[in-house]
Amino acid sequence: MKPEEISGMGASKFEAEMAVLKRASHSNLVLLLGYCLDGDEMLIVYENMGEGTLSRYLFYWKDNGLEPLMWNRRLSIALD
Repeated sequence: MKPEEISGMGASKFEAEMAVLKRASHSNLVLLLGYCLDGDEMLIVYENMGEGTLSRYLFYWKDNGLEPLMWNRRLSIALD
């Protein structure tokens, strides 16, 4: 989740989102390690993404000096 998505989120919606993310398990997803909700403060802790985010390869590949992600690889990620 992007910080701007979290900032406008109410506590109950945040907790509902965390309940879904806690159950999500897939080889192409990072694990949710934990979260904290303290008043208006919301914190999400994920495992490290050593290769960066998927959006880095889909949308910002030029900025990062990468080759574009080919469609066959995109399909493989989606179907995996």
